[in-house]
Formats: sequence, C-alpha cells, structure tokens
Amino acid sequence: MTASERYRLGPVTLHPDSDALTGPGGQVHLEPRVTDFAVRLAQRPGEVVTREELIGEVWAGYPGADQSLTNAASKLRRALAKAGGDRELLETVPKRGYRLGNGVHAAGGFDESSRRRRVATALSVMVLLVIGGLYVFTSDAPQDSENSIAVLAFEDLSPSGDHEYLSRGIAEELLNVLAGVSGLRVVGRTSAFSFAGKDVTIPEIGEHLNVNHVLEGSVRRSGDRLRITVQLLEAGQDRHLWSETYEQPLDDIFAVQDRIATDVADELRVRLAGSTPAVSKTDPRTYALYLRAKFLFDRGSTTHGEQARSLLDQALERDPDYVPALTLLALRAFRAEQFELAAETIDRVLELDPANALGHVYRAWAKLYLEKDAQTAVELVQAALTIARDDPQVLQLSGRLLRAVGLVDEAVVLAERAVERDPLCAGCLYRLAHAYLYARDLDAAETRIRRYIRIAEGGWLTLGNILLLQGKPEAALAVYDEGRSLGGHEAYWLAGRAMAFHALGRSSKFAESMNRLIQEWGDREPRALARAYAWAGQADKAFNWLGRGIGDYFDVLVANPFFRKLHEDPRWFELLERVGLGPEDRADLDMAIVVS
Repeated sequence: MTASERYRLGPVTLHPDSDALTGPGGQVHLEPRVTDFAVRLAQRPGEVVTREELIGEVWAGYPGADQSLTNAASKLRRALAKAGGDRELLETVPKRGYRLGNGVHAAGGFDESSRRRRVATALSVMVLLVIGGLYVFTSDAPQDSENSIAVLAFEDLSPSGDHEYLSRGIAEELLNVLAGVSGLRVVGRTSAFSFAGKDVTIPEIGEHLNVNHVLEGSVRRSGDRLRITVQLLEAGQDRHLWSETYEQPLDDIFAVQDRIATDVADELRVRLAGSTPAVSKTDPRTYALYLRAKFLFDRGSTTHGEQARSLLDQALERDPDYVPALTLLALRAFRAEQFELAAETIDRVLELDPANALGHVYRAWAKLYLEKDAQTAVELVQAALTIARDDPQVLQLSGRLLRAVGLVDEAVVLAERAVERDPLCAGCLYRLAHAYLYARDLDAAETRIRRYIRIAEGGWLTLGNILLLQGKPEAALAVYDEGRSLGGHEAYWLAGRAMAFHALGRSSKFAESMNRLIQEWGDREPRALARAYAWAGQADKAFNWLGRGIGDYFDVLVANPFFRKLHEDPRWFELLERVGLGPEDRADLDMAIVVS
C-alpha cells in the first residue's frame, strides 16, 4: 500500500488527498497531520505502530510532538464518530503506541497530484453554513452569483454639510438589513465604504468587489425632515436599474430603512428572509447620538475617542436598553481591556437580544479572558456563527479566538471567509496573515501580509517575523530596520532585531539588543522579552519573563511559533494549565469542518 490510496475504516473511508473522512455521518475534515497519522496506521492494519515510529514519521523535529500525537489520536476518534464510524476502531496500546482494529483495508488509489495539504486551498470557493454546530461548506463561489451587491457610503447633502455621520450610518444600517436577505451576497462595510470620495467608476467598483450591483445614495437633513435618495445600478455596464426618493420626518427613519431594503430586494428579485434583522429602534435623538459616537470611534484618534465616549454615554443615558449602543460600548471596553465592564455590558445585550451574534462573540472572549473557560468560549463562537455566518466582524473575532485556543486550521477557515466577504478590509487581511502564520503556512502568510502592506500603512513587523521563521534572518533584519521608521511598537522591533541577530550568530549584538529591551521595556512588555529568549532557546529566561504578566497575553501562547522551543519543557504545560489552555483543557475543543 502507498500513501496515495484511500482506506476503508469500517463504514468510513479515509481520503488522504482531501484530508477527510466520509461515511454515513457525512464528510469530516481532518488536520493534515491527523491524516498522516491515520494513514500510517491504516497501512498496517491490526499492527501496533509505536509512538516513536509515529513521531519520527509525522512529527519529526516538531516541538511538543509527544502531546501532539496524543491530541491527534483524540481528534481522529472524534472524526470517526462524526463520520458515522466506530471511535473504538482506534486502539491505544499503553506504553507502546496505537493500532487500527478489524475492518481496515485499502479502498483504491487516486492521483497524488490532486492532494491538497493546506486548508486554505480548499476554502477559497466554499460558503460557510452552520448546521448543528458543525461548519459545513458547499461549493457556492460568490463570483458566479447573480445577486450580489455593494452598498456604498451615502453622500451627505445637508445644507450644513456636517451630517456625514448620519448619511454613513443610514447606509450601514441598510447594509445590515440587506445582509439578512436570502439569496443576496452583500459586501462588507469596510470594502464598500472604501470608495467614498474617490474618483472611481461603478464598473471599477464592481470589478474590485466582485459584485453585479451597486447601491448608492444621498441623505439631506433639513430640520426634522429627511430626504433619502437611493439608486440601484448594474455594476458591469453602469446601467441604471431603479431609483427612489424617500421624504419622511426624522422620527420615521427606521421605517424608511426597512422600506428601502424591501424595495431593493424586490428589484433584485430576491426575497426577504423570514427573520430579516430589523433595525433596533429608539428615539431620533438617541439614534443620532449613537451614529455620531460610532462615526467618531471609527476615525480612531484619542481625541475622537473621548468625544465618542461622551456621546455614547449620552445615548445610553437617554435609552439604557438601546442594543446597538450597548454593543458598541462592549466593543470599546474590550479594546481598552476593560473586560469586567465588557462582560457586564454583553450580558445585558444578550438579555435584550439573544440573537445578537456579536454579543455571543464578545461573551466568548469574556469567558476566555475572565474565566479561562475555552470550551464555553468555543461553544459561544459556534452560536455566533449560527446566527451570522457571513458577518465579517463576527468572522474576524471568532477566528482570532479559535487561533488563541489552538484551533489554527479553523481560524484560517474563518479568516479566509472574512476576506471573501470584505475583500478590501485591511484588518481582515492582516488577521488572515496571522492565521496562516500560526498555522505555520509561512508562504501563504507572506503572500497575505504583502497584500496588506500594499493597501495599509503597516505590516512590516509581521513580514519580518515571517521571514525570520522562514529561515531568512538577513532579509528579516533588513525589514526590521526599514520598517521600524514607519512606526509601530518599539519593543517588538527591538525583539525582532534581537532574534535576527541570534539567528545570524551575532551573539554580542543579540545580548546588546536584549539589554536595551530589558532597560526600556522590561516593566511594560515582558512578552517581547519572553518571545526573544524563547526563540534563542534560553528557556529559563523565557519562563521568567512569561511569568511577569501572563494574564495580559495568554491567548497568544498556544500556537505561537516563536515559543516552539519551550514546548517540551514541563513548565510550558504548567503555564498553559494556569490559564485554562493545558492539553486536557483543549483535548475536547472541536469545531469539526464538514465538506459537502
């Protein structure tokens, strides 16, 4: 038998070419090393394959190989059960190894050239569905979809010219409602709004965003009256399909948004989903305060942030139960690492709106940070994706959490999906690069981060890290030196340069860099020192710095490639157990990906 054959494992078939099991329960995705583990056993049915043999063939030179082998066995058993097979088919032989029992045999060959070893190559044309807590992908490439649309930022035509927050807010609310339309693909806000104020034609926008329709509009506020004009265009030909003007009192803004969504859906000949998300309603004054706060938060500066928080507080003082404002407050609290406030706010959000997908994701992060409860956090992510499987923000935040608990393949899946839905979202692309970095697909990570660098100001530190991990320390050092002048966190530029010096064998420069790092950043950024010492293989120093504030960054430990040299040290497992991410804590974490 060869590794290019399929194997029958009782009623289940192992497909090494696609890293999957198929059986009565469906088709279940496997991580590549779990596939290799299963193949080694299937090639010798009924025989004990020792742990030493398996590690040597599948995990050679891989730090943490012994624990990874144990985890692979657990994952294979779960996959067998989900595919409709017998989990007991895989036997553990104490102190020796593993064996596949009766009913295992070759099931025919296939062309080895069709093998896809990386998760991403199987994801680019798949659409995420959530069924019973399992992630199911069906071939449904969006580029062939007739009903796809980008909602552009509406233009502010108010006499005073200071109502951009309102015009953008109305467009975003409309985008969110249309995202609930069955049969309609809606491009994410970041990409759709990126063309505001730019001299770009409608066909060019359609090509950039891969959509067939564009909705543009304007908002004019005069006193308490609104005039909203919208126009639906066929993107490829810049052809007018439909337009309408809505003149209403400001008090009727929510009803107008629902009417526009219904009219657009009718023109596109798609139907509104039975549970189309209605715009959360409040009084016009509170709504305006919320939109102004969100607009200022999005602009990002400290001054704007202070103004935005004041406006948000005013909105919640007027309407303490206004869910969008509460959700925005929770987001800002998380970003400020005010986790107790965030958790308290999210509990209120979900009490008011149990189907709030972002609320479930934020609660997942609270469970992970405050209670070190990875299992519940993953379950909450599953709930969020069941509600909003296409929301780029939900996908991004969910993927980051899965990466934090070590589910790196699943994190890649969600990050790819976020980029698909919001193709010009720089943050989505940045997180996709990091997902591939943690999954150790360094070529894919480099491709994504270079794309990010082309559209955003930043990313050089990540590029340097990728080059260092690729074994290119000279190139990494050049990037660290060049990119450092562009800004970013000084501690990590210094740590990067130190690691590059160590890889180049320049021990005196490494020691000099580390001394400077300790003097300037030891009290504030122990993670940077821990990373550099771990990379250099100086375990005692690495663990010393890891112990100084583990709570601030435990979520980047599990799969972080810079800590690989620590993985065989007993202190590593003790550290992970302290933060609820030890091997036993993570053994049952699962978000099985089913391909159909």
